[in-house]
Amino acid sequence: RGSRFVLHLGPPAEAPAPAPEAAAPPRPDLPRDLIGLLVAEDRGLRRALAHLLEGRGISVLDVPDPAEAQALLDEIGIAPDFVLIDARSGYEPAALGFVAALHAQFGPLPTRLLSSSRGEALRLRAAALQAPILYKPIDAALLELLPGFQLYVGANYDSNTFLLNDTWHGWGYKAAWNLLKVFQYPAKRSVVELQDDVLRERELALTMAVMTQVHVSRVKYLHLRKELATAAEYLDVQSRLVAQMRIEASADRISEQTLIREEMNTLVAEVKHDIAFAAVQTAYANVFASMGLDPYADELSHQLSVSELAGDMRARALIGRSERGAAKTATYVRY
Repeated sequence: RGSRFVLHLGPPAEAPAPAPEAAAPPRPDLPRDLIGLLVAEDRGLRRALAHLLEGRGISVLDVPDPAEAQALLDEIGIAPDFVLIDARSGYEPAALGFVAALHAQFGPLPTRLLSSSRGEALRLRAAALQAPILYKPIDAALLELLPGFQLYVGANYDSNTFLLNDTWHGWGYKAAWNLLKVFQYPAKRSVVELQDDVLRERELALTMAVMTQVHVSRVKYLHLRKELATAAEYLDVQSRLVAQMRIEASADRISEQTLIREEMNTLVAEVKHDIAFAAVQTAYANVFASMGLDPYADELSHQLSVSELAGDMRARALIGRSERGAAKTATYVRY
């Protein structure tokens, strides 16, 4: 029962020459009884994607945010067959965290992120989670031009005893189309394109900021290495000088005051060397931080508690300090 509407948008394409059916292999049908999880805050986008997937025989669980999606999955206790997540600008970390939580709970799931960001960092993090990105904009302005359909089914009862049939069932559908949005489409399309330009400029600005940070931290590290080399050379000269002064003081060739002054100069040289060494270590850590690298990623277990992690790092620091002290006693290495 009912009617069927076919809507064509845009001018009709020229009809191609008829070809034999064997030249166009049929598209394989999707497996039945698939369950898809759709997470998108934009109601229009969520409705359009859900309508598209349901048209292919897929059951869609559409929710607006990851928290509600997690609550729904915990309630039904069923893992979806695939996941689509709209990673809006500024909320990419939340989307990636939800993907990681899903994989930890249900194992690897076919997952796709919807994002308008073309940033390399997001692409790499998504690839690490095996969640490739489907880049937007999906033309939401064009989707708004499509007509809306509403299905309804109902049972009715009337207590009027004079009616021949006091119960009946009704079903049907309604179709609505807002033609005013057709005229608004050019302006909305221009807004979407301008927003894309803004996002690209933001990505370029962020890339330049990261490059500048890495360059500055590297230059500072090289400069402090030169200062450390100078401090080490000065300490080496001062140590040999104070050793000579001690020999001369034992032979009563110089006064005790001169020896004490040179001893104080040696202490100052050691302090300057330690300060320069600490500055080099800080600059080296800043180089790692500017590139987003973790120097302990392969050495420390992420399963440790905070207290155990702190104790492990403290032990490593003490070992490094003792090794530096032994090296300083033997000789002063030029950096």
